[in-house]
Amino acid sequence: MQNQNGGYLKTNAVRVEFEVEDGEKHILLDSLYGIGAEDGIIETEYYREEWEITKDNIVIIGGDGHSFVAFDYEGTTTSPKIVYIDTDCDESHTICDSFEALLDLMYELE
Repeated sequence: MQNQNGGYLKTNAVRVEFEVEDGEKHILLDSLYGIGAEDGIIETEYYREEWEITKDNIVIIGGDGHSFVAFDYEGTTTSPKIVYIDTDCDESHTICDSFEALLDLMYELE
């Protein structure tokens, strides 16, 4: 974010410990939202209402509507966990404990 306000990533997938709907142990994440008002993290409340996301204290950083990746500030104001929210199943799963850990889990899926 210091170099660019959101955008596409060199990687496009994240290894996860849980299974997603197709039985895979990865999620797709090829871009991050910026801080702008349109299609950015400021739109979190809009996405929560539009996709009926019930999880509170989140800032959505990527996704396509059927699923999102978000900072989860539940219980903290400084060190959010990273969560995956599946809006089709109305489930959320913790991916990892920090943004740095998320970067370590990312890879290029061919």
